[in-house]
Amino acid sequence: MKDSWKVNPIHIKLLEKLFSDVDIVSVANILDAGSGRTSLTFLTDFFPKSNITALVYPGDERKKSGIAESVTADNFVLKETDLHDFDTTRQFDVVLAHLLLGEATKFSKESFGKMLNALFSIDTSYLAVVDILEDPQVNYRALLRSIAQHRIQKIIYLDKYIGFLVKK
Repeated sequence: MKDSWKVNPIHIKLLEKLFSDVDIVSVANILDAGSGRTSLTFLTDFFPKSNITALVYPGDERKKSGIAESVTADNFVLKETDLHDFDTTRQFDVVLAHLLLGEATKFSKESFGKMLNALFSIDTSYLAVVDILEDPQVNYRALLRSIAQHRIQKIIYLDKYIGFLVKK
């Protein structure tokens, strides 16, 4: 029996607002860094003609099973690898880090700063970062310093979540 999971409408609204000015037709390759069923459901629906690489931390069965149960699209490939080990020479049109930074520091052996550097070193046109504003694991001062080195397209605050869209 399928679970009764539904995408949180607040997440969808925030992500739609972040990506509303991005030319969907020009987006061919997407990286869902720290993928989960919410982010992957959004990306496969919003960018149905794109090729999506869904990155999941190695052995994270919770994420893998959630994606298998909930995401019905077929325009993605699931890869199990730590963000630090990911091939940063690959180029993407969009990278989405949805609730990645706070959660990843709980699983990865790397520091928040190294996690942030790995994320910002990915070759992409757009980088979207969404997290819970009050997450004690997220160093917003370091995040804002990294964002400030690029052109900020949008900042969206909705409920307890904040999203940044950066043009790199």
